[in-house]
Amino acid sequence: MISTLALRVFSFFLAALLGISFGASALVSWVQWLDVGAIDPEAVERIFQGEDDVDPVLGLWLRAGTLPLTLWIAWLFIVKLDASSLPTLGLRRPRAAGTEALLGSFAAALTLMVWFLGIAPMVSSTVAQWSFEAGTFHGSANSADLPLGAWGLVHLSIAFLLIAFQDELIFRGYIFSTFRERFSWVHAAGLTNLLAVALYAGHPEVGNAALLNVFLLGLALAAMREKTDSLWMPTLFAAVWNVVLGCVLSLPISGSFYPRLFNHRLEGSEGLTGGAYGPEGSWALSGLLLVLVIVSAVWADRPSLSEQTSAANSSRSGAE
Repeated sequence: MISTLALRVFSFFLAALLGISFGASALVSWVQWLDVGAIDPEAVERIFQGEDDVDPVLGLWLRAGTLPLTLWIAWLFIVKLDASSLPTLGLRRPRAAGTEALLGSFAAALTLMVWFLGIAPMVSSTVAQWSFEAGTFHGSANSADLPLGAWGLVHLSIAFLLIAFQDELIFRGYIFSTFRERFSWVHAAGLTNLLAVALYAGHPEVGNAALLNVFLLGLALAAMREKTDSLWMPTLFAAVWNVVLGCVLSLPISGSFYPRLFNHRLEGSEGLTGGAYGPEGSWALSGLLLVLVIVSAVWADRPSLSEQTSAANSSRSGAE
């Protein structure tokens, strides 16, 4: 039974990764064929050739463009192969959608701001303020060095939201839900996060702190998924995390810069700043994420008011 479960998980994981890879390659070829004037053809060619020095914004949108394929793969596995339904992946609108969106967004922003304010007295911070100009996306190799702009903030936020949903669909959607069939949510989250850590381990700038933070963030997101039975809250958390980190604090996201509000550089111990990888490689952030995991886990295991009321009614009926 467990071997069958593992086969389902790894088959889906491989299919999702191949879908993103081939889908992005197909989009690159399509963009080249269209010869879109606003996009630098050399930047597209560098992506097509697999080079590292590419426009991060273009790469972001190419990744977001593969979301429909990921949705189709998830549907194929959960409906056709597992004979289940999409709501089991967390694809449902929670009753407290507004509250959960605010909680997830607030938790992401608060964690990063506490980290930044906590290390600020111990590091050298250089900030060159840029004007909030309109429009920044040109598809050129240096788009990450441009001011954010009003339009840039909008389209980057949309791209981060789409990618956050794609990641959550893969990890906290199918993989976590499948492991959850046999294990507690904590064990299911741990197994899911091992796959996420393995995925990040190949990054050239990643270190032990970064891998630990990937694992801890995954635990917190799994707790949100378990408590709300939906991908809504963890998706909003991940999207706001990237917007605040990359656009507002203007620091690297997993080693990559994006158009941002400030030309911001942190200099100091890599244990505090995360070095070239960014805050997600910081040991100082690890401590905050551990607190977030504990709070999220307690919240996830705490019965809701409706569950408490139902339990009380059941006890009362049994006594009668």
